Amino acid sequence: MKKSIILLAYFQIIFAMGIIIFWILFFMFENNNTENSEIFLAHERAFPVPDLGYLTPCLIIGSIGILNNKHYGFLFSLLAGSSLIFLALLDTTFGILQGLFTSDLTESLVYGFISLALFLLGIIIIVVLWRNRKQLLQKI
Repeated sequence: MKKSIILLAYFQIIFAMGIIIFWILFFMFENNNTENSEIFLAHERAFPVPDLGYLTPCLIIGSIGILNNKHYGFLFSLLAGSSLIFLALLDTTFGILQGLFTSDLTESLVYGFISLALFLLGIIIIVVLWRNRKQLLQKI
């Protein structure tokens, strides 16, 4: 198997762990931070179920499938890539509409970095998988 495919699978695992850590930290600190607006908190509180109940399992199942040369790895990784792009676009749109990119510089950079990372990983997953689809799906 190509090095790029294996590396992609490990990035998916790392990103899945990052999502889990993000939500642990969010509920430990940000969820009760009185400086956060109700709109921001309502937005964030809507995402644990899709992130932890769909995106994270897709990332993990996809990476396990890829590392074990199973066809479901291709499918679940594509689903995760698409979900990452959707999440990035939704977060970016929300951030722009709520002025999150024009408030505090540090928060703007962090919020922008997270959105960009989500978007880029989604694109990378889809491009790498599509370029290697014949190898990943050769037994179908």
